Amino acid sequence: PDTEVLNLGVVGYDVLEQVRFFELVGRQLDPDLVVIGFHVNDVGFASPSREYVQRLESYGAPIYRLRLAQVVRRWADRRALTRQHQLTDSEEYFVQENKDWIALSDPESDTIGRLAELVQADEELQRGAHRYLRWYRSPARIGKLRTALERLRAHAEADGFEVLLFPIPWLADGVNEEAYDLAFGLVRSEAERCGFEWLDTLPVTRAAGHESLRIEAGDHGHPNARGHQLLADALAARLAGD
Repeated sequence: PDTEVLNLGVVGYDVLEQVRFFELVGRQLDPDLVVIGFHVNDVGFASPSREYVQRLESYGAPIYRLRLAQVVRRWADRRALTRQHQLTDSEEYFVQENKDWIALSDPESDTIGRLAELVQADEELQRGAHRYLRWYRSPARIGKLRTALERLRAHAEADGFEVLLFPIPWLADGVNEEAYDLAFGLVRSEAERCGFEWLDTLPVTRAAGHESLRIEAGDHGHPNARGHQLLADALAARLAGD
């Protein structure tokens, strides 16, 4: 009853963007605890650009009452979104866009190597539902994660708050649990390196069955109400000291 919870989640932000948003908004709220729900795609670009969102907003124009105009525009927008994702998915683009934010490091090179072996050996892990696992072979992406967490650690030490991270499950792991454990293990090692707590929620969600926790059949990234409840219960138990 003496606890206030504020949700500062913003769709599509990676960890560095989350930390920057916290600097602009969160610090003035004087938190005792900062909680980050870590999504498997949070080490890269995974959201449509602002330009794409603005294009979607233009669908309200009168011309799009015509069925033919809708079909042509949807086709063009899907092509544009595909090209954007192909660009932002590339390692070269990521390094160029983040060159000032990548910490020099050799993060858990054995883990990265093992994950690279799994991805190379399984074509399904290189594309489709498991495409984000390829990002965890990249020291540059882990280096950006390190930059973000180190920046947050500086604020935690200055302001006297604690930080806790927990994984939001990717709801398509199935037989690829080892690969996801390695990916989240890299994040955990970076969090603990900064003195942050890691709450492992994956055993809870896996026991429930990840496919049953999807908000809809083809959406592997967003849990349904039951999935959110499982995560909330695990977090509440931790905060209550159980």
